[in-house]
Amino acid sequence: MAVFVRVFRLAMVFFNVYDSYKILKLPPSSVSSKGKPSLRAMSQRKRGMKGCLAVWIVWVSENRIGRCILCKFNALVLLHNL
Repeated sequence: MAVFVRVFRLAMVFFNVYDSYKILKLPPSSVSSKGKPSLRAMSQRKRGMKGCLAVWIVWVSENRIGRCILCKFNALVLLHNL
């Protein structure tokens, strides 16, 4: 079972890296808006970025290294608020 979980996590990271790469590219330009991407394409890109960011946050929070980074970040936020 532990091997399956590791393979599954590795596959999820690979797919998220691939999706992040695809989403970071600008959508194709529109003829009607003078070379700028359409509003619908930009909103879909924004939605995709939010989804990738959510996956990265979950992955970092479950990872050992991510827990350490998250603890340090939380400490900095708490110190800043004081």
